[in-house]
Amino acid sequence: MIYDLPPYELVLFLLLSVLSFWFSRSSKVLRAFKLLSLGFFLLALPSALTLVLGKVVFPLSQILLISGALLIALSIVLLSVRSLKELEEAAFYDTLTGAFNRRFIIEYISEEIRKSRRFKNEFAILLVDLNDFKKVNDTYGHDAGDEVLREVVRKLRKVLRNYDMIARWGGDEFLIFLPIEHRADILEVANRLATDFYLDFQGVRITLSVGYACFPQDGESIGKLIESADERMYISKKHYKEARRNALDNKSEEKV
Repeated sequence: MIYDLPPYELVLFLLLSVLSFWFSRSSKVLRAFKLLSLGFFLLALPSALTLVLGKVVFPLSQILLISGALLIALSIVLLSVRSLKELEEAAFYDTLTGAFNRRFIIEYISEEIRKSRRFKNEFAILLVDLNDFKKVNDTYGHDAGDEVLREVVRKLRKVLRNYDMIARWGGDEFLIFLPIEHRADILEVANRLATDFYLDFQGVRITLSVGYACFPQDGESIGKLIESADERMYISKKHYKEARRNALDNKSEEKV
């Protein structure tokens, strides 16, 4: 009979049940592994009862077998859904910050360029670099730097519009995609981020250097747009360093 398992198969199901439960203690997919563990246990239980009682228990054995099979099937579905979600996150998002990743935003902007050429739309990108981020890493370590990156993304989401897109471009640089109606709007956003945005972390103030580029005025390819935004970001960074150096010089003169 299907529920009267040979001893080695009984041991196998019990072992699979124990292993599934062990994985459930350390896995993010806790519920799925617990269901899998219970399913294997239920499959093994009818044969265990037969060995203990010396007879097959109807209809309990059939109910246990069906329940075990259904739980195993359900756990496989849950694991598959989780795997698909993780694949989607890996394809679209930066695992550290939750912002879109570089690969996705490049593909997205490339598609927007094709659409904008056809419908005569405009959009803009901002390249954002964190000022004094290296000081956080050097002083407090890379874990602290990671926390700063996550907090910057959270704060940017609060100050930008819901439909603006934030992507991690690399290291401590971010790219922001902005649909626009007027070029002046982009200048206002870029200036606001460069002058008003800051994050204090353990005595280190993180601010932003911002460069912008508008399609199609500053370029009709993603490479040209990035180049234009990067040049303006470099100028913004230069102005920040000069302003900080002047502030330090003034403090030195006051002490003298």
